[in-house]
Amino acid sequence: MEQYAIKGGNPLVGEVEIGGAKNAALPILAASVMTDETVYIENMPDVRDTNVLLCAMENIGVIVKRTDRHKVTLNASNISELVVEDENIKKIRASYYLIGALLGKYKHAEVALPGGCDIGCRAIDQHIKGFRALGAEVKIEHGLIKTHAEHLRGSHIYMDVVSVGATINIMMAAVMAEMMGMPEEMMADMAPPMYVATNQDKVHGAAVMFYTDFMDQAAKELGGDIFILPSSVHEVLILPDDGNMDAQELKEMVTSINASEVSPEDRLTDSVYHYDAQERIFELGEKFEERQAEKMAAKEERSSVLKDLQDKKQDMDLKPKTPTPHKSKNEQSIG
Repeated sequence: MEQYAIKGGNPLVGEVEIGGAKNAALPILAASVMTDETVYIENMPDVRDTNVLLCAMENIGVIVKRTDRHKVTLNASNISELVVEDENIKKIRASYYLIGALLGKYKHAEVALPGGCDIGCRAIDQHIKGFRALGAEVKIEHGLIKTHAEHLRGSHIYMDVVSVGATINIMMAAVMAEMMGMPEEMMADMAPPMYVATNQDKVHGAAVMFYTDFMDQAAKELGGDIFILPSSVHEVLILPDDGNMDAQELKEMVTSINASEVSPEDRLTDSVYHYDAQERIFELGEKFEERQAEKMAAKEERSSVLKDLQDKKQDMDLKPKTPTPHKSKNEQSIG
């Protein structure tokens, strides 16, 4: 058995380059398949598990380029296979990360049962429980974990035991799920249409409010000012401000949805926000309406002042003009 024999008593001097963590690199590699954009990863540990996972990803159509021993470029825009079952992948436990990534993106995944564990048998029941809570069908056949979903839906998921791997895996599937508590057909019938900001739009749920320039992009796409309803930690609802809705009505709608459809753990706020695209002001809906009322009052006041001036001018125009007295030649010369 290999071991380190350390003799102390001497001061430590020098520099050590800290390598990337294998247990962080593996889920990051798997998560890269969830986007069609090119992903660049640096300081990647060059160990068996990462190399096996990269090989498995390459086998299903991911373009993998090793630009350096610890650098890799990945592009998963043309994945051609959703079954991962080569012999090497069975030797590492991290193979299960591809389930959450592929299920989230393609709503289907078949991955070989994980292996490679020196700690002993660790069940994957928490992974399966989480996938099923999101609406996926899960079964184990012929050494493969097979998952499929017509639609993944946001849900409150309780972990029976603490599991880092299951949490990461479920999160990868969950960020690609549809909004919680509102069917697609309900959204389609809304007028004006309701938009949902999720990971599919390159943002992450309620964090959309903190993405640089996102509000400007959303306002541009929707044609003007927008209302923002961050009801749940999973998604943010965005509605174009067409002038026919007020913040109080929207707040009542959000409160009703939260009470009936959103679990207390997932609830973010009942508040409604507004973004003024022209002035670039993000504020509570009530503050926006107060500001609009002040603007309207100021506009009416200006209109009133202008009307008074116009009336006075009209009165002056209607009054007969007094003829200017004619000066005599003597008065002109004196002047």
